Amino acid sequence: MTTLVFRSGWPARIDDYVDTTGSIGDVARGVGIRASVGQPISVAGRLWGVMTVAARGAVPPADTETPLTGFTELVATAPADAEAQPAISASRARIVAAGDTARRPIERDLHDGAQQRLVSVALQLRSTVRAAVPPMSSRSSWTVSPAS
Repeated sequence: MTTLVFRSGWPARIDDYVDTTGSIGDVARGVGIRASVGQPISVAGRLWGVMTVAARGAVPPADTETPLTGFTELVATAPADAEAQPAISASRARIVAAGDTARRPIERDLHDGAQQRLVSVALQLRSTVRAAVPPMSSRSSWTVSPAS
């Protein structure tokens, strides 16, 4: 069964092991397997394995391959995910590095530019307040009279 699937890349079936040759046919007959259906498991477009269903009694129905297709697609996600994991990790590392690289100039601009602007505004504010408010010695002569 696996040889048929690996050679063709398509689902295959053996409805009777009576006439099969080779050690697999001998084993199948020896354990009472009458028929089998094989479904390819494809990962990233290449044949990765074979799912085989064996029957000891009646021959599997003609549409046995249909539910096996959904199951083998589900099975194929595990090796596909495992193969993709290093690429995903590398991609995440590149994204983090790119973010760090993009953030550094912004941090530098904020630190240098904003800090200089804040110091400049603080000095201008101090100068404006000094110009608007008379010194303490002239304020001491002010008197507050009660409201009449």
